[in-house]
Amino acid sequence: MKLSILDQSPVQVEQSQAEALRNTVLLAEDAEKSGYHRFWVSEHHNEAFFAGSSPEMLASYLAARTSTIHIGTGGVMLPHYSPYTVAENFRILEALEPGRIDVGIGRAAGGRPASSRAIHYGHSTGGTESYPDKVKDLHHFLYDDLPDDHWLSGVSANPLTASAPEVFHLATSINGAKFAAENGLSFVYAHFITPKDGPDAVRHYRDHFKPDKKQQQPRVIVAVFAAAAETEEEAEKIASVHDLSLLYMANEKKISGFPTFDMARNHQPVGLEDQIIERNRKRMIIGTPDKVALKLKELQETYQADEIMLVSLETDIDQKRKSYRLIAEEIGLSNR
Repeated sequence: MKLSILDQSPVQVEQSQAEALRNTVLLAEDAEKSGYHRFWVSEHHNEAFFAGSSPEMLASYLAARTSTIHIGTGGVMLPHYSPYTVAENFRILEALEPGRIDVGIGRAAGGRPASSRAIHYGHSTGGTESYPDKVKDLHHFLYDDLPDDHWLSGVSANPLTASAPEVFHLATSINGAKFAAENGLSFVYAHFITPKDGPDAVRHYRDHFKPDKKQQQPRVIVAVFAAAAETEEEAEKIASVHDLSLLYMANEKKISGFPTFDMARNHQPVGLEDQIIERNRKRMIIGTPDKVALKLKELQETYQADEIMLVSLETDIDQKRKSYRLIAEEIGLSNR
């Protein structure tokens, strides 16, 4: 089983956003040493909970700080941007680190409407281009095969490279799976966001995948909240912080970051919060290393996934680094 990490640079109420970004760098270096296959970073705008607003910029720094692990984005929210610019950004990374760069893309906003307006400020089109057209054009620019009848025919994305990054489509629905299959893209299903329809979405993707010259076989990654601790008591502490963190995000709580364990311990659920917490536990695998490893293998079998990507809202960096090391050791990543 291949394991990878998506880090969203979560910010705790007692941390600065700069500290959260530095923690992401530490995690990437650890992930490489522990044998993880990929390390991806996300895109969030005007958001107190997450510090990473420019995944391409952060990925370039991480690529320079590592040497073997795949570095990528989970993902670039393509509706905001020119496919040409995105292709040039990633071609620069591919030229410097050939074979290590992944382009994860999605169609979500990565923030609230006001953030989108700020991003599109100065765009003559207001970002209204079709997402499917943008994905196709991004592929053309990455592989330098723009059709002769394209309105931008003759334009190449520099630097020209012998290889191109692999493109992954991130989604949480069967519609997203259909899109990835029809366009011959690798598919990442965000179980940590919407676990309910995941297996059906992945099954549809595999059954309807249309290979092309860029990718001949379907590839499935499933992303899940995951963390490990040496004891059940410590693991439950981590889970309780995830519980309250997800409540904060769902309620758009006006706070400067994710809660501490003390805040989680003192929180008294009100209304339907107990039911919401119970439902959210289906989005996460948290426990002792042996139990986490077992659940990850069960998840892989359920989805028939090629790879599992771990996500964590932990903000205690020492605890988080230890958590990922424990999982890697239990699975035996460093021995491969």
